[in-house]
Amino acid sequence: MVLIVVGRIIAGIGTATIGTNLAAYQAEVSSPQIRGRVVSFVQLSYQVGVLIAYCVGLGIQKMSGGVAWRTATSLQCIPGVLLICCAFTIPESPRWLIERHPERPERALKELSKVRRLPQEDEAVQAEFFELAAARQYRIDHNQDYTWKQFLTKYAIWKRIAFGMATMALGQISGIGALMLYGITVFEGLGFSSATLSLLLNVVAGILSLLATLVTTGGVDKWGRRITLIVGSGLMVLSYIVIAALADAYPLSRFNHGAAVVQIIFIYVIQMAYAGALGPCAWIYASEIFPTHLRDKGVNISQAGQQITTLWINQAWPVMFSNVGHNAYWILVAINSLGCAMVFFLWPETSGVPLEHMDRIFGETDKVVAFASERRVQSVSEGLGQTVQGMKVASAIHEERKSSFGV
Repeated sequence: MVLIVVGRIIAGIGTATIGTNLAAYQAEVSSPQIRGRVVSFVQLSYQVGVLIAYCVGLGIQKMSGGVAWRTATSLQCIPGVLLICCAFTIPESPRWLIERHPERPERALKELSKVRRLPQEDEAVQAEFFELAAARQYRIDHNQDYTWKQFLTKYAIWKRIAFGMATMALGQISGIGALMLYGITVFEGLGFSSATLSLLLNVVAGILSLLATLVTTGGVDKWGRRITLIVGSGLMVLSYIVIAALADAYPLSRFNHGAAVVQIIFIYVIQMAYAGALGPCAWIYASEIFPTHLRDKGVNISQAGQQITTLWINQAWPVMFSNVGHNAYWILVAINSLGCAMVFFLWPETSGVPLEHMDRIFGETDKVVAFASERRVQSVSEGLGQTVQGMKVASAIHEERKSSFGV
């Protein structure tokens, strides 16, 4: 038992590390036009894993206890090994290189050219490289290289932390974790007592969720983050209302097969809304709102919002359901309604905004624009200085010539 617990802890740390670093990396190497699509692959890979887990659960159902859990655990090694092998082939983030190795800008330019699949001399590559370098130089010139203490005490950064953590938390506090973790129990509570049927229903949910993520992957950059989150939260509110109303009208003592089927359909809608909206947008939003030199810290702290709410809702759900029964769904209606309203009134849109210009979305100085303005002023000042100096020299020469002619 001790080894199992230790293994789960190590696996949890590894999963969290991969998730945060993968989202940050994908945001940094993506162009603004497709950043949402690329980062949503974090959620897509998660949904593929969930579907595989559901299928494995169905497949090992009739195995003996020891063989079943050992098979399921061993299969988890495969994606880890594949990721280790692939990690050696991917290019480094040009933004990370600019931040960590500014003395070798040519390496960052080379990697940027590689991820854009354009020559280094291309105007678009040169323009983007200037923005990367300009944002860093402005930060250095204005002493904005934050330590952890500064990071945690600066209001402008806390504002982004609040958005990042809240976006991550919205998905989990919606109740999706409880529906997935206790899926079999939920289905049994709706009158489907067969374990095999409940596992099969989970597989169907996994397929539908994967399809929903694929749809969002193709369209999130067109729709924007706000619309995607609002639609997803709205669908959850509607679905929980239907489930709660039917649960009130047809408790298990008055079981109605048709009502149970409708409830399952809307449970699927909830899972699809998460997989196609709240899930991917959480990773997208958290990975793009922080400055490059703070992105790793920001994404990690944002994910803490997800982990805290996941732990809370998963632990609270059995107790809450046993105490208030199907009224728990009405509580989720209220929670998701609040989340939808918060996004509608408070969340700024970040779709299509280059990472180096994200500051202006949060009411801060656009580092690239400010840097360019300062350099223009400096160039003009230097030019004026040279002109004044030239006039002084010319005047001195003129006076010297006047003296030589006895004027």
